[in-house]
Amino acid sequence: NFNFKVIRDGACGLIGLSKSEVKIIDLPIFQRLRRIHQNGFLSNIFPSATHTRFSHSLGVLFYANLMCNKLKDRAKLKPNEIKVIRISALLHDIGHSPFSHTLENVFKNFLPDTTNLTTSEKLDTIKLTNLRKIERLNLIKNIIKILKDTTKDKKELFGHEIIGSMVIENSPEINEILKTEFGKDYHTCKLKIQKAICGDIDDGIIRGILHSELDADKCDYLNRDSLFSGVKYGFYEFQHILENMDVDLNNREIVFDYKALKSIEYFMFARYFLYNQIYSHKTNLGFNWLAQKSYEALLENDLFINPMEL
Repeated sequence: NFNFKVIRDGACGLIGLSKSEVKIIDLPIFQRLRRIHQNGFLSNIFPSATHTRFSHSLGVLFYANLMCNKLKDRAKLKPNEIKVIRISALLHDIGHSPFSHTLENVFKNFLPDTTNLTTSEKLDTIKLTNLRKIERLNLIKNIIKILKDTTKDKKELFGHEIIGSMVIENSPEINEILKTEFGKDYHTCKLKIQKAICGDIDDGIIRGILHSELDADKCDYLNRDSLFSGVKYGFYEFQHILENMDVDLNNREIVFDYKALKSIEYFMFARYFLYNQIYSHKTNLGFNWLAQKSYEALLENDLFINPMEL
């Protein structure tokens, strides 16, 4: 029952939630997202852009659910797969530090370069590296046990995604909720959630919904950031894109009918203009630079905890 509770959202309208999802949302580790602005310092330039990672996470669940409803018959999605997609969408930003991506770009510099390593090599590198603060990071041994030999797109995993995966691995409350929800499939489904959040999952349907160039995350933040910033750059024709969404059963990947080509192109341009005109606004970049330099100085002098230790 995905309508155990219904929330009104300014960007998405009514968002239905299951009982387990409500329990996750009520946890302090999730409630902290209410205090993290979606766009860091952007409200200093666009005063109404005070929306948070909390509301964005609900929005990503909303869009992921719409995609599931569209594809579930064609893709033969099982009930547990739909639950995995929804919970992954809900928890995809659980690992964000204050000011969203602003500080994340700093503490990544305190990690080894892993861009061209396989996922297993990434884990070995962290365990063997005596970087400042990170030598005490025993939690890394308990994070996602990714079974793949290589990372699909050589994506840098050491950001809020892998921290979110660590949160899921080490939160007794989240694990208890997942055990109740998935029963005997708990371990398998939890691993899928962790891998989906990191974009390192084999299933093309789940990856397409949660980690692609047209995923639920981008669908929400383009619309939400435009709405609350008071600009028109990020609006696009989601319903037309959704209507023309389909599944390639041979490769188990999401595809689109040619009729949606212009709407998809518009989506890509909307994202470009939002980055160009809003996120890269000179004043916003200035605030980010000041915060990053301040945080970097604190880390270099052991005066502030590295988020990777949390």
